[in-house]
Amino acid sequence: MQGDVQQSLTIRPAQEGDVAAIFALQKQCYSEAFHENEIAFLSKIKGAKGFCWVAENQGQLLAYLMSVPVKTPYIPCLNMENYQQPDGADMLYLHDMAIVPHARGLGLKRRLLDKVLAHAQQAHFRQAILIAVQNSVPIWEKEGFSVVDASVLELGEVLQSYGSDAKLMSKTLFSI
Repeated sequence: MQGDVQQSLTIRPAQEGDVAAIFALQKQCYSEAFHENEIAFLSKIKGAKGFCWVAENQGQLLAYLMSVPVKTPYIPCLNMENYQQPDGADMLYLHDMAIVPHARGLGLKRRLLDKVLAHAQQAHFRQAILIAVQNSVPIWEKEGFSVVDASVLELGEVLQSYGSDAKLMSKTLFSI
């Protein structure tokens, strides 16, 4: 099965028409406390062109990565329905990634991350950040992210909104 999927797999920018499938996919991957509504997804897709990606196989959505340019301390909270790229955005915020259970192990995380991080480097963002939830710190550490003190980026209050076990993580994309 994996070989068949790999051959027909498409990684592409997310489109407005993907929102219903993205909404359904998140329900398979996240506890209810982390569910976002369709308007929040649409807001990110429309406001962060080139930073939201999906993986699909023969029209079936297998994974997505929602990320947006940010400038701290402004980062989107859950269910933010009016994302607008801030003036002077200087880093990338990986807001949400989900992969359907039956597609895990196909390398989708790596492929989606490669796309969005390459786009971030082209935009001259030096850093990517994320908030790890549901005990995902080890997963992100394998991708080169490290836990950082949220107060350094003035994000302590935002971090608390994601729950008591949420961790702010950062990865340097390039140094000056």
